[in-house]
Amino acid sequence: MTEKECEHHHDEDEKMRRRIGAAVLGLLAAGLFVVFLVTLATLLPATYQGHLDVTVWSPFLYGTSVPVAPYFAPALSQDLTAGMVLLNIKIDGWVRWKVGTWISGRYRLHVNCPAYITLAGHFSGEGPAVKYQLVQRCGVDV
Repeated sequence: MTEKECEHHHDEDEKMRRRIGAAVLGLLAAGLFVVFLVTLATLLPATYQGHLDVTVWSPFLYGTSVPVAPYFAPALSQDLTAGMVLLNIKIDGWVRWKVGTWISGRYRLHVNCPAYITLAGHFSGEGPAVKYQLVQRCGVDV
């Protein structure tokens, strides 16, 4: 391959990368304590992500007086006394891939992010959680 052919091939690759993306649809985010849903599900906005794009969502996850199985009460009580709760932030929805003009069918998207939620002041069942810290990287399955 000549140098000119290599440059042309590189330019074509770059153009194709700019035309690759994903449409993210119908995402619901919620918080779980162990396996129990403890927040209301929040709908995230549909978005299109191009090559190397970054999208940041800040969903408001909220739940009060949520029933939890009695055998998990001691663990939850200990977490609340410590001022932090380990929640799994789950996101479920759909994704479509786009390459040039081709658009795929819908694929199911599952995301799990284990996070410690630090509670503001003394836990009284009211008031916002003020900070989270990821325990490990988020798991993503398509």
